[in-house]
Amino acid sequence: MTYEKTKFTNLFREFGGTKKVISSIDFISSLVLSCILCITILIFNIERGVFIAFYPMFVEISATMIGITIAAVAIVVSMSNPEFIKILKKAKVYENILFMFWYSAIISGISVITNIISSILTMKVNSWLAITLFTIGTFFMLYSMFTVLLLVGTTMRYGIYRAEFMEK
Repeated sequence: MTYEKTKFTNLFREFGGTKKVISSIDFISSLVLSCILCITILIFNIERGVFIAFYPMFVEISATMIGITIAAVAIVVSMSNPEFIKILKKAKVYENILFMFWYSAIISGISVITNIISSILTMKVNSWLAITLFTIGTFFMLYSMFTVLLLVGTTMRYGIYRAEFMEK
């Protein structure tokens, strides 16, 4: 395997690309919940101060998701042995499993950055833009959370498959 094949964009294509991401349950759920929140904000005319109060919490949640992702990848890597990795690589699964951790960490990082920038800009922009920024920040925070929740499932399945492999 060459260095070029391990770049994020190449692994993203191997994983299934934008089509797979957009059709995933975590992306769709995040988008729907963010839109519902945006509509609720518009209906109840929530003030800008509420947005500013939520941003620090969104940043903390997203930063925590990065920590959980790093811990989960450490668990997966520590549970691996050469024979098991060979089987996963032969099935073309191993790279996708590891890529999911990288992708999740990037989404969480984008969420942190988006929410920090949005919290700063919300104080200086009109109400429509403030609502839009809040919706985008909410989307990335939820997406970060949902991708990590799916990673927990992946880590659990990895452990189950590893245990099954050890029994045989």
